[in-house]
Amino acid sequence: MADLVFIHGAGESGEVWQKQLAYFSPAHRVQAVDLPGHGARRDELALDNHERNADDVLHTIDKLGWEKPVLVGYSMGGAIALLIALQHPARISGLVLVATGARLRMHPDFLERARKQAEDPQPPAAPPVSVEEMVAPSTSPTIRDWLRPRAMNAPPQAIYADFLANNSFDAMGQLGGIAVPTLVIGGSDDRMAPPKFSQYLAEHIAGAQLVIFPNCGHYPQAEQEELFNKAVDEFLARLPFIPMPDADEETGPCSTNTARSWHLNGGPDKIAAPVAIGARGTAGRRRIGDRPRGLRRIAAPARIAGKVTGGQVESVAPPRNRPGHPARPSAPPAGIGAHASAHSPGGSRPAPDPVICPEPCGLSTEGNTL
Repeated sequence: MADLVFIHGAGESGEVWQKQLAYFSPAHRVQAVDLPGHGARRDELALDNHERNADDVLHTIDKLGWEKPVLVGYSMGGAIALLIALQHPARISGLVLVATGARLRMHPDFLERARKQAEDPQPPAAPPVSVEEMVAPSTSPTIRDWLRPRAMNAPPQAIYADFLANNSFDAMGQLGGIAVPTLVIGGSDDRMAPPKFSQYLAEHIAGAQLVIFPNCGHYPQAEQEELFNKAVDEFLARLPFIPMPDADEETGPCSTNTARSWHLNGGPDKIAAPVAIGARGTAGRRRIGDRPRGLRRIAAPARIAGKVTGGQVESVAPPRNRPGHPARPSAPPAGIGAHASAHSPGGSRPAPDPVICPEPCGLSTEGNTL
């Protein structure tokens, strides 16, 4: 079991994580934040500085009373998650960086459109960036329709503030300071944050895992929902268990709550199936083909960001069953927002099928991250 804090992208809200809240809440405590000016906080002034956005996320974590959550940051949210990992590494236990980069300079056309809309008292006829510009050409009409009311739906002032904050964000020279387990996820057809952005992150964060999904644009969590959820599942299974004692919950080998923590300490009948997640290898980092404790190999080459890596694809082996770990509260405290959800009291999801992402991915030079 883990505490998961989801951070949305520019111009959006926690609603963009609805599918993940539904998927992960049976086994984890989950929270999708709304940054100032977004979602349930539309009446607030949005912040044009990601350091202040990072402080806001930390304040939400404090209100929840969670210790060392895993941050899942999408696009702009990835920048905020990176800052928290750099400035407050002891506050988190892991990072999932989705369709994002170490530097997020905005295309001048996007900035200008957002500026004009922010200064115009009339509501904009269309967002400064459309869903069609962000998804892969192969993305289905159903997914596009799901995204439209959730993408770029913030007030114009918030969208412009987000773009300004992105444009000034640059952590390229600081990635060596990331000291927590990190999963990097990108899309092969992402024109906003091309695969080379994800590859750069994985190459410069020690031990980072990289997954590039084929036929996927700027919304991996929606365009490749099943693959995304499985990849995150497997990443969580690699993290060390962090006990969270709670006196008012049942604990012990016979506890009905024990099974709810299967992602981190469940038995072979409850662990997710292998996922092909490759580690970018440089000096001091694990390479594909190495075999750390707790991992096994699958006899298949890994293609990451268009390149076939040497060795074998590694995957998570089922951890040993460790009964008796304490359960966590079944509900978050009141007043945290509409996107919070705790793990459900009964049942576990069936083990998903293996995920293999072997297709070569072109390194597009077009576009800028949102």
